[in-house]
Amino acid sequence: MIRQKILQQLLEWIECNLDHPISIEDIAQKSGYSRRNIQLLFRNFMHMPLGSYIRKRRLCRAAILVRLTAKSMLDIALSLHFDSQQSFSREFKKLFGCSPREYRLRDFWDLTNILPPLLTRQYQKTDCRLINLPETRIWGNSFKYDIEISNKPPDEEVKLRRNHLSRCLQNLKTDIYYVSTYTPSTKSVDLLTVETFAGTVCDHADTDMPKEWITAGGLYASFRYEGDWEYYANWVRNLYLIELPARGLVRVNGCDIERFYCNETFVEKNNNYVVCEIFIPVRPA
Repeated sequence: MIRQKILQQLLEWIECNLDHPISIEDIAQKSGYSRRNIQLLFRNFMHMPLGSYIRKRRLCRAAILVRLTAKSMLDIALSLHFDSQQSFSREFKKLFGCSPREYRLRDFWDLTNILPPLLTRQYQKTDCRLINLPETRIWGNSFKYDIEISNKPPDEEVKLRRNHLSRCLQNLKTDIYYVSTYTPSTKSVDLLTVETFAGTVCDHADTDMPKEWITAGGLYASFRYEGDWEYYANWVRNLYLIELPARGLVRVNGCDIERFYCNETFVEKNNNYVVCEIFIPVRPA
């Protein structure tokens, strides 16, 4: 139990320091174990060498930056402490089967070889349904913000989306849809722009919402969440990192659609219980 706790702390420390130099000596010193013993402990519990884990986690973080930001390949390589852009590209292709540039330009996102932080392995699997959704008209308004790509959803983003949802539920008193797009920010190469259209499915005459969004029809992976809003964003992240690859699905271009079921108690500040479905556009790998 003590060893597992030490490993959990080390995994969290590694995640927070992927963009800093990390050596086995640093980890040994932090853990209180010798260099040899900490490597044996890690291999026995995690079933892979410590050095390989750090390298793969850096490559996977690089893949997310390549896909979601406009940051140059050189800047990504240097920020994650690869020796050069060439060595970064070589290691990237070994793991993902294509160059970083090809990975960025694809019209789909294959997360098959993404290694999530091993501390998320305790995540409970979620039931998935593959469904063909028709085009759907949603009336509402949009909001937009920029975020940094980090290992944890920013607190401000979590609060912003919750507050907007609470207002929509309070005003409309019906199920609320979030339709979200993700594009590299034009303000900074380090940022991701999230634009969300929030509204409801209804006749235009029945609502004061001025704008219309038509969701794209097609194949979607559907997942259902019931629980605390505080954990929802991490749950969604794990759908991408764990659930889609486990089911042989790749994310295609399009919008994520979230349907939040009407819940009057959610508008109360001290109640964060939410029930929703998320629909992610996919195809078989």
